[in-house]
Formats: sequence, C-alpha cells, structure tokens
Amino acid sequence: YALIIASPNEINVFDMEGNVLYLLTTGGWSYAACDITMDADGNAYTETGANVLKKYDSSGNLLVTHYRESSSVWFESLNIGPDGYLYTLEGRSSGSAIAKRNTADLTIIEDAVTLTIGYYGGGICLDSNGNFYIYSWSADEIQKWSSAGVKLAS
Repeated sequence: YALIIASPNEINVFDMEGNVLYLLTTGGWSYAACDITMDADGNAYTETGANVLKKYDSSGNLLVTHYRESSSVWFESLNIGPDGYLYTLEGRSSGSAIAKRNTADLTIIEDAVTLTIGYYGGGICLDSNGNFYIYSWSADEIQKWSSAGVKLAS
C-alpha cells in the first residue's frame, strides 16, 4: 500500500501499481494531517494535526479516534514497529518521548524512550531490531536510539 495526504481532509490509499484503492475523507480537521502509517493488516493510522490519533481499516472505515492524553502533549510523528505496536514521537511540556501504543485503542502502554533535551520531529522509523531513528531539528541530525533508551549514534 501507499498512502498520500492529499489535502487537510483527504488521504488517498493506493496499491503497489498506483491504483487508488480508496479515499479517506476525514472531514473538518482544523489542521492538515501530520503523519500517516499502515500496519501489516492494511489498517491506516494518522495524526490529524489537531493532536488526535485515528485508525482506519483497510476499507477506509474509521475504527478508533483517540484524543491526546493532556494539553501538554503533541504528536510529531508515528510509525508501526516490527513488534506490531504503534509508536508515536511526542513533544511534551517536560521534553520529548517515544510512546509505545496499543493498536486496538491507541492508548499508551509505556514510554519506550525519553529523549534528551532538544527538539524532535519530522519523522520516526524503526529497524528490525526495534531501534528508533528520529530527526532532531534542534541539532539538525538523525539520531539512532536503542529500544532501551540509549542513544547509539547521531
């Protein structure tokens, strides 16, 4: 699958040949979607830009809407890990963190990594070993963090 945010209110889902499978009309967002990812079952996850996580099934039906835990949390990026969990890169009033989330209801299971001081955003990736790759725009570098929260490289 390929996912493209077409406008603040639309997400297009394509197959590998470029055919449109369906269009998610999210409707009424006050901000454009910031990030999107898909799991092995074809479910799409997005962050609306208004700090709301949403999960859609492979047919484009909305399954879950999850509002941020507090006003001092904002979502920067998200991705599915090799373990099947959803990981969100979050800004918080106390700093930044990577939260491990349940894909059934999008609630936090645990903070996987608490990041050092700095500003993060722009993307999160995970490798097959569960290491995190994130972009720190305050340091202008890509950083690699272990699943145990140890900074491995920058």
